[in-house]
Amino acid sequence: MDYYNPHQVAADGGSVILVEEQPKESIVQTVIRGISAVQGTPECDLDPLYDSINSEALNELMRHSQRVSSDVSVEFTHEGCAVQVRNGDSVKITDPKPDKSGGTM
Repeated sequence: MDYYNPHQVAADGGSVILVEEQPKESIVQTVIRGISAVQGTPECDLDPLYDSINSEALNELMRHSQRVSSDVSVEFTHEGCAVQVRNGDSVKITDPKPDKSGGTM
């Protein structure tokens, strides 16, 4: 399964999902896939991740941390979402914007 807790709600009413890196997928691809899912926007419509963080450095840092079994965490924002990347763990994406669908419970 790609996403966990897709209905989790952030304290400010936004959405939170955890996204697992798929085999042969870079961490950058995982981040983009997660932001796309939480915002309901096609991946191709998102700004390039390198506008927010050095994508190549993020991929290399995560690969290196896995090779040497070190604990690394990187946090940044992209497309208005807070992103937390940890080696050996899922990518956490938080969209602080409440759902604008107007639905009620």
